[in-house]
Amino acid sequence: MAGDQGRRRYLLDGRRVTVRDLIDADLIDPGARLQFARPRSGETYTAIIGESGELVVDGRPHTSPSAAARAATGAGQIDGWTAWTTEVGATLHALRGQLLDAVAAEASTAQRADDEEDKPESPRSRHDFLKRARQAAERGEPEKITVRDVIRLWGARGRGSRISLRIKADLDNHGLTTEPDFLSVTLDDEVELAEVQPEQAPAAVTDNAPVTDSATGTVIPAALDGRREIGMTLGNLTKPGRTLEWVKRSATVEEAITKMLVNDFSQLPVLKNKYTLEGAVTWQSIAQARLKDPDAPLSAAIVAASRLSYSDDLNKVLPRLQDEDFVVVANHHNEITGIVTTADVVALYRERTLPFLLIGELDQELRGLIEATFAFDTVREVCAQPGRPDLTSFDNMTMGDYQQVLAHPTCWAELGWPLDRGTFVKRIDELRELRNDIAHFNPDPVPEDTVEKLKHMLDVIRMFGPSDGS
Repeated sequence: MAGDQGRRRYLLDGRRVTVRDLIDADLIDPGARLQFARPRSGETYTAIIGESGELVVDGRPHTSPSAAARAATGAGQIDGWTAWTTEVGATLHALRGQLLDAVAAEASTAQRADDEEDKPESPRSRHDFLKRARQAAERGEPEKITVRDVIRLWGARGRGSRISLRIKADLDNHGLTTEPDFLSVTLDDEVELAEVQPEQAPAAVTDNAPVTDSATGTVIPAALDGRREIGMTLGNLTKPGRTLEWVKRSATVEEAITKMLVNDFSQLPVLKNKYTLEGAVTWQSIAQARLKDPDAPLSAAIVAASRLSYSDDLNKVLPRLQDEDFVVVANHHNEITGIVTTADVVALYRERTLPFLLIGELDQELRGLIEATFAFDTVREVCAQPGRPDLTSFDNMTMGDYQQVLAHPTCWAELGWPLDRGTFVKRIDELRELRNDIAHFNPDPVPEDTVEKLKHMLDVIRMFGPSDGS
């Protein structure tokens, strides 16, 4: 029973509600008939709740309401939680809300997660906030909040993979999304907590198999997985709060040159209005136009410019940036908000290159230390976890494995270092999270003290670890 209550409470803290949860809470029965009506097309679809919470459509089971809605209609993305209704007209989303309210009433204390850096709001407080945000969105008055304040509700300072996964799950449970996507903009950009529209829902989880975190070996329930992989977008490189500098086609060359000089720009977009791009002018295009005609107007210096979305993946845009040197970026309202240049990308990669190289050194040092100190059978036994294949060699170890070995009291004693185990392992854990963020291209800037922390850790390991001649 205690385990069931713990599982229920986890619904407030990072696990998506399933139809099986509704069955367990006696909110719906196996065999219940659901309907999905589409007034525009005049069609109505039917699904039956299976014993395990699956939705059966035309004799075929589907593991989520959205998957069942897509199968029934043949359409793309549909929020099955708001689409399917019971025979008395209640949506699955309404039943999900009843369950979350009941669990929130049971919750009395917050459980800190491993990656929470600040004291988070309690799961009950977050539930109440998200419930109010959903009500505001339904009234057409969506809550506006910075990304930084969003993740602070979950006790985090950055958008690491696990904390972002939890945020996505909690938002989904309330039928909410952020506009724009909180992963695709900067920490200081403002987002709206908007109602997920029935046919614009995020991808649903359709696989019941658990997922294993490759860095830590932690088994993540399938209901937690289902977000997009965190990665850099053009929106992550735009500067929040910065006023977009631009000129009209009718502007003078002198106006364009002055704006470029005082802002240290190499290019300037030419707009008809904030939604309509007509091209750009650059130092090169102005020089070429004036070489041909010393009195050439600005319109003669306009060159083509690519307009892309804030949510476009940076890796996919790199070839175009290489060819064109810059792209113009539009936000989720189609409003042109900024420019991303090759210089911006170079600065980003420069910021991350040294930490990435130092993390590689740290990985090698820790692996060498463990290989030189412990028998492989001991390491394999300490690192063994249910549902995860056993290690086959030292080369298969992750940063999480190093942490697990060094955190083991017997292994630490065998190491024989005159250091505090808790403090040392805590720093390893911090650097493991940092490694995950950099490897998965966390969109947030690398913390300023990252390089120093990595260098200090390397110095400590080399100070007390076995020498090359040992």
